[in-house]
Amino acid sequence: GRPLVPELALSGAVVRRGEGRHSSGRRVRLVVDRRLPGAGFTRLRIDVDDPNVGGPAVSRVSPDGRVHLQTGFAELLARHVVSPLDGLYGVLREVGQLRIHRLSRGILGPFWFPGGPEVRQRPAWADGALVLHSSVEVIGAEVRTTAHQDPLAPALAPAADAGGAYRGRRMAVSTAHVAAARAWAEARVGVADVVALDPRG
Repeated sequence: GRPLVPELALSGAVVRRGEGRHSSGRRVRLVVDRRLPGAGFTRLRIDVDDPNVGGPAVSRVSPDGRVHLQTGFAELLARHVVSPLDGLYGVLREVGQLRIHRLSRGILGPFWFPGGPEVRQRPAWADGALVLHSSVEVIGAEVRTTAHQDPLAPALAPAADAGGAYRGRRMAVSTAHVAAARAWAEARVGVADVVALDPRG
């Protein structure tokens, strides 16, 4: 049958129209949704200020506010949706010639379960547990304080002029494994965003 969510979807829209003949101050939002086997559902969001319409990234903006991308740039986004976020920031600026206000990625998944596929990163406390991951990464001018709160991933290292960076992860874990999961996360990054997962609820 057909998947519940598409393998890949890409959209763009104006979120701030700007003023004047050249729409100075316009902000557009590009969204890439991708479902990856074994990794979960990923959403990449790029907020761009004053995009160069007709340039390497944006081909045109419709009167209704829809943003149309150059074919090659759309293909680049599809390929790099799971690339390291700080590296992707540089690619978007250099290849797409974009002024990025905010770049973020959220991932729902993966789901670890007893008898499931072997996972290289899975810690010992997760043996026999149900674990659902939800992670988020953000780079941008509005991130005032850089913080790293993801025990399974390295800290982001964006360019000095990119703004702050945040990376975090929430885990829903079988009740019997919550205490061990919290202790493990706190030992690695100083905080633990762990809640109990009740498969009956």
